[in-house]
Amino acid sequence: MSAVLVEMAQVLKPRKYCCVIVGSNEIQTGGVRLEHRITEDAEKSGLRLAKTIVKPIEGIQNSMTHEDVLVFQKG
Repeated sequence: MSAVLVEMAQVLKPRKYCCVIVGSNEIQTGGVRLEHRITEDAEKSGLRLAKTIVKPIEGIQNSMTHEDVLVFQKG
């Protein structure tokens, strides 16, 4: 995913936005919240987190209760 974020930062024009949608299944990741890792990698690539939108997931709540829409802006 870090390679994808580096590429996004390279092709994105200054001050423009991109988003990544992440659904963390804490059972499969061992409690690791993927949105935090992606945000860290994005910031290392030159993208800053502009907004986080939390969207509830219905139907499979036994494994995932929500997904995060991470909106990044190129600095």
